[in-house]
Amino acid sequence: MAARKKTTAKEWNQGKTGSSRPVAQSPVVDRCTTDGCGRPAEGDAPADGWHRTDVPESAEPARDWCSAWCAAVGRALADLRPARR
Repeated sequence: MAARKKTTAKEWNQGKTGSSRPVAQSPVVDRCTTDGCGRPAEGDAPADGWHRTDVPESAEPARDWCSAWCAAVGRALADLRPARR
């Protein structure tokens, strides 16, 4: 049996460098730095300029978010956490 030629990583990936995937367990989006963003909802309506998410079939309670972007992320998380039956 002939000896196999050992290839280096650069030869194997045609000279590409850098990481090919994110670090395991890294967050998909950065955490919001606004004070109170994602807090459990209180009262009938959120404060002016804030957005409320409430997913009935989720284990997550209704929450208030500082922006539409944060509300979209919160809604996605609530959709992924179904209530136990």
